[in-house]
Amino acid sequence: MSQIYVSTHRKLNSGMLDGAWLTLEDYANKAEFMDACLELHEDEQQPELIFNSWEDIPSKYITEEFVHEELWDWLDLDDYDRGIAVTYFSEVDLNATPTEAIDAYCGQHDSEEDWARKLWEDSGMLSQLPDFAQNYIDYEKYAWNARHAGDIYFVDCETHILAFRRN
Repeated sequence: MSQIYVSTHRKLNSGMLDGAWLTLEDYANKAEFMDACLELHEDEQQPELIFNSWEDIPSKYITEEFVHEELWDWLDLDDYDRGIAVTYFSEVDLNATPTEAIDAYCGQHDSEEDWARKLWEDSGMLSQLPDFAQNYIDYEKYAWNARHAGDIYFVDCETHILAFRRN
């Protein structure tokens, strides 16, 4: 559940902790959320909203004075995909969209070598080789080359790695 504590500059500057936590999943889009913020502070003529605190929201989507429209794309993801997107944002490309992050995801693997072996097997490249040649593939070197060429990003997560394709 993603939440933002919404107050106003006037209230904050006068020492009032008058605001409320709003749950973003309750709003279909930014416009609905902003309408709720303004309704919450209808006691002010032209409230200057301030987002004092937030939970479960990537920092790329929010500042104290701004909530990005793309936040609702991120909110549409399930918890698993949110985790993938947050990892991609923090480790690969902060400017990517949630869709780009999910599209770049190549799975969770035991190691970089495991990623390479699975790629060869799933793509059918391995079956195109004669049986004797299949044992000569250096999966570790293949993964090393993919990483250093910038084709694949590996994120080390202690017990496993996440692989992301370059977009």
